[in-house]
Amino acid sequence: MKRYVLIVMALIVVSVTAQARLGETVDEIAKRYGKPTMGIYAVEYIYSDYGDTQAWYEKDDIKILVVFKSGKSQYESVVKKDVTATFSQSEIKAFLDANLAGSTWSAPKENRTATIWLRDDGGARVTLTADQKALAVMITQGGKKGF
Repeated sequence: MKRYVLIVMALIVVSVTAQARLGETVDEIAKRYGKPTMGIYAVEYIYSDYGDTQAWYEKDDIKILVVFKSGKSQYESVVKKDVTATFSQSEIKAFLDANLAGSTWSAPKENRTATIWLRDDGGARVTLTADQKALAVMITQGGKKGF
């Protein structure tokens, strides 16, 4: 029983430390995730509303895409390295909590492709794919409104 409790606590710590946080600088992201796996490069067209550069990172069991605008994170998406794995409710909660920025999240709204939370200050949105395999947080001010 004691071993089980220690394992659960370790998983929670890992999930909390490997969460995206909007607004972090390139250096802050590097401290959190390590060096980008392919360097920082020009943003792909699909993310151009969010920034000008992007990078992929790997930490523990996740891959993270970060899109930067003027050196600050504006969009972050996380997926598990095991493409069949889904995010647990505690991981989803940790992801939401990491991006509160002094605000709160609205009640989740579900459609057939995703669950969406809007931050009450209007500054960010979180999406969880319907299969619960990808989480993304993005700015809403100056970003895509109907993502």
